[in-house]
Amino acid sequence: MTESNMTGSDMTGSNRVLSVAGLTFSVGRKTLVDHAAFSAPAGRIIALVGPNGAGKSTLMRMISGALPAERPELAEVSLGGENLLRLSRRERARRVALVEQQASTEFAVTVEQVVALGRTPHRGWWAAESDGDVVEAAMQRAGVTQWARRLLGTLSGGEQQRVQLARALAQQPRLMLLDEPTNHLDVAAQLDMFGLLRELADVEGMTILVALHDLSAAAAHCDEAVVLDAGRVVAAGPVTEALDPLVLEQIYGVRVDVLLHPRTQRPVIVFSRGAG
Repeated sequence: MTESNMTGSDMTGSNRVLSVAGLTFSVGRKTLVDHAAFSAPAGRIIALVGPNGAGKSTLMRMISGALPAERPELAEVSLGGENLLRLSRRERARRVALVEQQASTEFAVTVEQVVALGRTPHRGWWAAESDGDVVEAAMQRAGVTQWARRLLGTLSGGEQQRVQLARALAQQPRLMLLDEPTNHLDVAAQLDMFGLLRELADVEGMTILVALHDLSAAAAHCDEAVVLDAGRVVAAGPVTEALDPLVLEQIYGVRVDVLLHPRTQRPVIVFSRGAG
């Protein structure tokens, strides 16, 4: 993944920052994302968390460029000092990959064909399948090679999610966005997923923004966190700071205790009702 590799000289300054600003999106009179703005170190795993209806999926699609901001002239998604929203669709797709919650298709396509679509921004519509080595490597990393000839629609939800991850890997992005990627995965598959994301961030310098419901998973596996409530960013920073109990209690309406895992010393977030 040559485009996502970073050298030591890139580890400071704006080249190592993901910056989001000026993102607002409404449907009718309902504002789903309200002047969202945050910044985080690039080359890290960043959790996007918040209650149902907070606007996580909408914000994720806006960051990818799939949904336009209400004031596009003010909107910014900057990585390495480059505003990705100012790029053409094709150029942006060479830098940003989005893995949505529901990405199945009604067409009769095989797993290998779906993964090969990740090469489209690099090679064009009909040449995507010529990048066999990249496609094969992406399938191996996502653990879907054994399904290469199967139709996507015959796979379970969790299996389809892994296929979409492989497609995103074949895209070779600098910024990967994943919307609830562990929803349909069992515990072992979830750990494998986070292990792969950690490798992509630490070894290849990829910046990863992942929307999660599970706050303990965010605390255990992510470096930074962005907390969203009613479309607004209410906290952002390292997970130990952004996942503040008082902030979480306010937006979730329950008691929050932050414990330390006995082995990893990472935060474990426990919800309860009442003062007991």
